[in-house]
Amino acid sequence: MIKLNNYYLMYLLILMISSCTSDNFRREYYGTGQLKIKTQMQDGRKNGAQTGYYKNQKIMFIKNWVNDTLNGKSESFYENGKLKSEYYLSNNENDGGYSIYYESGNLKEKGNFEIGNIVEKIQFYDTSLLMKKLIERYFLINGENFLNEIIVLDRNQDTILEKSNFYKIIIPKDTLQLGETFKAEIIIIAPYFKRSKMLVNFVIPGDSIHIRQIFTDSLKVEYSYVPKISGLFPFAGVIEEVEDKGYINDSSDVRRMYFYKNYYVEKPPH
Repeated sequence: MIKLNNYYLMYLLILMISSCTSDNFRREYYGTGQLKIKTQMQDGRKNGAQTGYYKNQKIMFIKNWVNDTLNGKSESFYENGKLKSEYYLSNNENDGGYSIYYESGNLKEKGNFEIGNIVEKIQFYDTSLLMKKLIERYFLINGENFLNEIIVLDRNQDTILEKSNFYKIIIPKDTLQLGETFKAEIIIIAPYFKRSKMLVNFVIPGDSIHIRQIFTDSLKVEYSYVPKISGLFPFAGVIEEVEDKGYINDSSDVRRMYFYKNYYVEKPPH
């Protein structure tokens, strides 16, 4: 006969307890026996509050579920009981305001999401630093967020840095005759990384196969093409500033910026 050790017996007991509760809560336990997670259930799905616990049984987090989907307020706590973060979710996506706190209780970061995309982030720094507050604002294009503005404030709430134009688009001639060559330059004027390289994905309706790159370096690209149709069109797309680490690395950081300018192609005079 196999002799079971005490830890294995305790593990079996925990499984029995967690699976046999009749108060519509599912309970999970640490290997040492303390309650780890308590989840309200209905018809086999998570419905209602879910509470996580540290081993000392202080609350680690509180989440709210609706049919196995996170909705409403979600809070996390430090082991000392102070609030660590507060988010609002809709169908598993961050949606609305959020706040993050230092363990001391002071505000560390706050901002806003729109259906999973961050649109504003404000970071607060230790008072011993010159930089006290960093504000990042984003805007959404087709469900994706793009950094649009950075503001840095000092301890006196004075602006010590403000950047809202991270790139420059130069179009020497924005009104063309049909068949005339269109030229444009895209330049990153405020690099985010110490070493950067630039990729550009842009949309020129009906003419994308005619685009020709005529010059490039790490922060500047020149393009030319010959429009085949007349009318008012956008010169628009996404600039991707990629951190250049000197080797191929799929985990390189990327800053994505949306650009948009109009140009007009006239029909030739009769």
